[in-house]
Amino acid sequence: MTTKVRQIDPFVWILIAASFVVVVFVRIAGVPFSADQLSAHPTIPTWQLLDLDLLRHHLLSSIDHLEMQPPLYNFGIGLLLDLPNQVQSPAAELTQFFFYVVTALATYGTLRELRCRRRIALAVTLIFVVLDPAQFLYSATTFYVTPTAALATCLAYSIVRLIKHPSRSRALVFGATGAALALLNTSIQPLLIFLLLALIVLFTPTACRTIIRGALIPMSILLLWMVHTLAAFGTPATSTWFGMNLAHTTMNAAPEYQIQRLIRTHHLSPLAAIPPFSPISAYGHVTSMHGNSALTQITKHDGSPNFNNKAYASISSRYLQDDLRYIHAEPYQYITHVARGVSIWLVPADQYFTLSSDLGWYRAAYDTYVQWQPRNDSNAAYLAVYYHQYPTISQISYLQLAIDILVLIGVPILIVSWWKRRNPLARALAVLGVLFLQSFVIMNLTDIAENNRFRFEAGSVPLILATTVVLAALGRLEPDEESQHVDSVTSPALKEDTVSRSEADAIPSDLSGS
Repeated sequence: MTTKVRQIDPFVWILIAASFVVVVFVRIAGVPFSADQLSAHPTIPTWQLLDLDLLRHHLLSSIDHLEMQPPLYNFGIGLLLDLPNQVQSPAAELTQFFFYVVTALATYGTLRELRCRRRIALAVTLIFVVLDPAQFLYSATTFYVTPTAALATCLAYSIVRLIKHPSRSRALVFGATGAALALLNTSIQPLLIFLLLALIVLFTPTACRTIIRGALIPMSILLLWMVHTLAAFGTPATSTWFGMNLAHTTMNAAPEYQIQRLIRTHHLSPLAAIPPFSPISAYGHVTSMHGNSALTQITKHDGSPNFNNKAYASISSRYLQDDLRYIHAEPYQYITHVARGVSIWLVPADQYFTLSSDLGWYRAAYDTYVQWQPRNDSNAAYLAVYYHQYPTISQISYLQLAIDILVLIGVPILIVSWWKRRNPLARALAVLGVLFLQSFVIMNLTDIAENNRFRFEAGSVPLILATTVVLAALGRLEPDEESQHVDSVTSPALKEDTVSRSEADAIPSDLSGS
């Protein structure tokens, strides 16, 4: 045991200690932990979408009847509610702190797997993860954002490890992490996890059986949940809300006179004039189910709408029809809405309007000098949601803009360069690129106001990719002896990982990494 502890990178302990110090500092500075989502009357009821009484007394049956959310978040809330009242908040805070630390460790680990030098990896993780106000502000409340970011970063780590050194255990870790992520948050759909697995198998054909066998159990669980939702609600997705979510970027973001004109010309139905996620009563004659189950409640015990009522599945489907008609009728206007969503995407994630402002002085300094934001405005997302006002060029983070440009342009160039040199890390970058691209494209195409939070839920994946591009361009990545040995083998008779010691010694020092 002592030997194993000594083998742990000492920088790991630095990251854990730094995370603990930051959280203690934040609490002393006046940002308490909020267990609001565990209370009978939460300030923001739409974060906890199932009735707490159902989660407390009918947890499994309620989870089985989810038509608008993956099950894992609600299951976690239900477990917390089973604890004694005085233990619930400390347990939730400890859980959120754990995921905050995991995000930092997975960021550092992934950078190291991509051959980032130890000191640089440590500095990047400390500055852009541990000290990022978004990280500890999101982790100061019971919500699925911090766990999502942690699992997304862990998924990136498991992808790189699996592609570099395929094994059944690493495939199991990838499958378990991916399944947990897809069962936690609708930002990651199960089909994406299967796509990533297919790409990994494609890129490592000699180890495809090992990878499939290792990932079989968690991927089977994920597949079973998809089959369940398909049978129960007619969709393999983990939410039936797509039409209502897309309405934020189409009709809800359009001027009222335009919507009325399209309704009069029969391009849209009267539903288009009703804001999405309204109470069921706003939709007139809608077949709604009455009762006390997750699918039948009209309102929860706190008086807020129960968006898990099965009627919302058909309502969302009707919204989707109008969404597509609106895009067809007003394509330029829709593109404008998407551009506005991208502008929110580039706003620092700590400026999400529901986060605590008690640490505003630190947040302002960080966003100015680290995020390169000329003008702070913590209400940017709020103004977009309720007043259709979007950030200007001076309100976006130039750091986030630079990261996205590096990922969208630099990563493909680096992949091509490494692929030509038979560098196995090219395959890892390609899979990570797909993981980032789905968040960037899907979120910005389907939402317009909360995209800075959605970017945060992508974890450190964009930061990791951008850092790798910069270090590769500067020639500051560590040489990878194993990959260089593989690259140097030109005879087809020689197999991977069979270079003898004498052959390795014959490789020039600039290739072998010695």
